[in-house]
Amino acid sequence: MSEKNKVTRNKTLRQPITNSARRSSALDDLDMRLLVALKENARRPVLALSKELGVSDATVHKRIHNLERSGIIKGYSTRLDAEQLGYKVTAFIEVRVKPGTSESVGQNLSRIPNVLEVFELHSHCDILVRVQARDLHELRDELVGIIMTVPDVVSKETNIVLNTVKSTEGPPI
Repeated sequence: MSEKNKVTRNKTLRQPITNSARRSSALDDLDMRLLVALKENARRPVLALSKELGVSDATVHKRIHNLERSGIIKGYSTRLDAEQLGYKVTAFIEVRVKPGTSESVGQNLSRIPNVLEVFELHSHCDILVRVQARDLHELRDELVGIIMTVPDVVSKETNIVLNTVKSTEGPPI
């Protein structure tokens, strides 16, 4: 690979895709810059955001309100350190279900307390579940055991996370 290709390839890997065609037509550059700033730290005061963005605090406040009202900003949350709270094991469980039951099985799986996310897939498995457990015993004996008792679950395969390389909330803006 030539040096030019290496630079272009590395540059592309580091930058999020910002194709304006993918953006909602209702969002302008200021909205996008505001969303990026809020994604980095949603607790920043409106005054600090207004200074960074070069607009009045009233404009920032109005834009945030409009983004919330339109549903683009769905809410605000606190990121917790699972390991410090005693949840030392993260796993993805691939679940296969009886045909036509993915939605109901997904709803049932989402009610299990240690289940963090449930995805219906078009893949070799029907549903992918992200779970956290205190230890391997809890994962094996409790979570996996509970999942296998959910009606219409045919089989499962558990994939234990060894190391999280990247974890980001929200879309790549």
